Amino acid sequence: MPNWNRSSLRARTTLATGAVAALVCIGFSVLFLMFAGSKETDDAQARATAGWARVLPISKPGRLPAVLPDGHDGPIQVLDTHNRVAAATPKLVGKPPMAIFPPTPPDRDVRTQRTLCPPAGLKGCMTIVSIKIYTHPDGVWLIDVAIPVVPWYGSSTMLLLAIGASVLITTMMAVGVFRAVGKTLALVDAIRTELAEITATGLDRRVPVPRKYEEIKLLAETANATLDRLEGAYQQLRRFTSDASHDLRSPITAMRAQVEEALMYPDDTDWPQTTTAVLAGIERLQAIVTDLLTLDRLDANAPLTRESTDLAQLVGNVVSLLQRLESQTAERIAAPAGV
Repeated sequence: MPNWNRSSLRARTTLATGAVAALVCIGFSVLFLMFAGSKETDDAQARATAGWARVLPISKPGRLPAVLPDGHDGPIQVLDTHNRVAAATPKLVGKPPMAIFPPTPPDRDVRTQRTLCPPAGLKGCMTIVSIKIYTHPDGVWLIDVAIPVVPWYGSSTMLLLAIGASVLITTMMAVGVFRAVGKTLALVDAIRTELAEITATGLDRRVPVPRKYEEIKLLAETANATLDRLEGAYQQLRRFTSDASHDLRSPITAMRAQVEEALMYPDDTDWPQTTTAVLAGIERLQAIVTDLLTLDRLDANAPLTRESTDLAQLVGNVVSLLQRLESQTAERIAAPAGV
């Protein structure tokens, strides 16, 4: 089950990628729609020009019919100098002028336009393009062509196309990143699962090392190297524990035997000698513990305090200890008669 909480790397990466992809798609879509709207506007203006070019040849005196032939360039009206309809396409026959433009000097504004919602005799918002013609002796006549208002995005088809493409690209990017991050995190999850199952009885186990994704491969190799060092330290601890138990068992056993023998025959026991022997055993235990701690610090590469040692005194102490142990052993073997 994917983790979609706020701290999930998979969710945050997917959402961030989707947001960036959506912003990029929106930017390109706006540019595309502006281009499409500009092209649609140019096409509409071209239709107005085509309508003017179609009516102009038949607008001379005596040749202008009352009903203009219908075409694909939109509704058309021809207005005389008094803004009366002299001719119109079938859809506008008998109807008033679509728009009345304010008078302008003959040498200016040959082409003007207004957007009306709606123009007279029509429905909806349309742009009326008015073009002056000078073929009549009584003054300037006008050819008015109605063209649809073009929104900035061109048409609904272009808008739906841009929205659909943006949603599709954003979804594909988000899904692709979601799957890619999921595959990457699956390797991390395998490493985490293996580490969670490793205990003191299974230090020989290692995490899987992936063949791809160099960063995760380095992570797995580092984890395995750490496990190698941990296993070595654990084996060293076990050896230290075994050595310590073996070295400590002998003097403890000897002291126990001496004390038990003294308690069994208290009247025949030389208590000062027994006490001295037990004290020697305690000193031996102390020396063993000190040596074991020193070995432990050496294994841990801890800094040691260096001191000069009198080798003659050290050898003499060892010889004395061995002589005492030998005498104690002989006394235990030569037990009193009748015991």
